[in-house]
Amino acid sequence: MDEDNFAIAYNDVDWCLKAHKSGFKIVWSPFACMIHHESVSRGYEVGSEKQIRFEREKEALRSIHNTSDFSDPSHSPWLTVSHSNPRFQYAEKMPSVRYWQKN
Repeated sequence: MDEDNFAIAYNDVDWCLKAHKSGFKIVWSPFACMIHHESVSRGYEVGSEKQIRFEREKEALRSIHNTSDFSDPSHSPWLTVSHSNPRFQYAEKMPSVRYWQKN
């Protein structure tokens, strides 16, 4: 874990992107059930100090992993990506197949 750049936020995302870049594969199982209670232990990003740190860590993720142009191929194209709570979006045509790695 990169505690210098991701002391609180995005450390899980950073770890997953590093694992992918190292060649690990993503495996999906219909039998796994995990619940992530976001911010339960630390509280919400309320207050100017927490907001400044959060924005700094978000910018570090963009800078280190170039996530500004990242399109997660495991994210359903039928759901929005602009909200933390995705909403259904209608597509004019079937989305093309997406891959984690270029074939």
